[in-house]
Amino acid sequence: MSKALLQRLLRREIYIEYPIKGYREVFQAMRLYNVRSLPVLKRESKEFIGVLRLSRIIAKFSEPLFMLIERNPPIISESYTLDKVLKYMLSNSLWEVPYVSSSGEFLGVIRLQDIVKYYWSYILSRWKTHKLVKDIKGGNVLALWSKTPANIAAISMKYLNSEIALVLDDEGKAVGAVFLVDLLAEGEEITREKQSSLSTGSEDQEWDWTGETIVYISKKQYVISRRPIGELTESLSKVYENGSLSSALKVLSASKRGWAFVVDAYGEIKHPVSVMDILKHIIAS
Repeated sequence: MSKALLQRLLRREIYIEYPIKGYREVFQAMRLYNVRSLPVLKRESKEFIGVLRLSRIIAKFSEPLFMLIERNPPIISESYTLDKVLKYMLSNSLWEVPYVSSSGEFLGVIRLQDIVKYYWSYILSRWKTHKLVKDIKGGNVLALWSKTPANIAAISMKYLNSEIALVLDDEGKAVGAVFLVDLLAEGEEITREKQSSLSTGSEDQEWDWTGETIVYISKKQYVISRRPIGELTESLSKVYENGSLSSALKVLSASKRGWAFVVDAYGEIKHPVSVMDILKHIIAS
């Protein structure tokens, strides 16, 4: 497919400038642009430095942000066609990828969700499939009570390596979903100060006094809000487990998040499914 069509997908506004103010700036930008990674550009020159990836930040939360920048990340350039970009993103499980010219100039970001939004009909004509939604095996699903504090929910999602969790009401019924990046964006960076004293004996042993040195140790810590996750819950589109992957992709083409609930014939939620899952099955068929 024509390389020119990629220009329609370029999101030139998606990046963060270096030096970075802090974790909150990163998480809020990820929530704003609905991405899991952010290109990092030098503030003055706009030189492309690398990528900050949500999964890497979560795994090494205590590290300074500049140490978490992926310096040689997967990128695409002018030589890529839409077909090649799509296969490249799926093979590397990339929800978005920076578009960098052969001269090293950052031109924007291409998101998987935008490819589906604009070209879902092309994808279905290019890769025909007879598979059903139920052919995608759902993994373990984290379900949390709607009154669970956001900070506890974020920790639970981190342990299960999940970016999404079902939200249950008081009756145990799934009422929506909550996303890890939304919980993280509700936090703030604070400075905690610890006081320590070092005592030394007097040089004159006849004197009954000690010298004392007070040491203050400051450390920045990112603290996530304790808001109930019910306040951050959103509904998702639904796709039927006995429906085709083609119909599910069409539904997800209008989805902001790129996720939907798989439901059975009675409308009961089985598990969430992503546009990434569906595309991998379609293009592999």
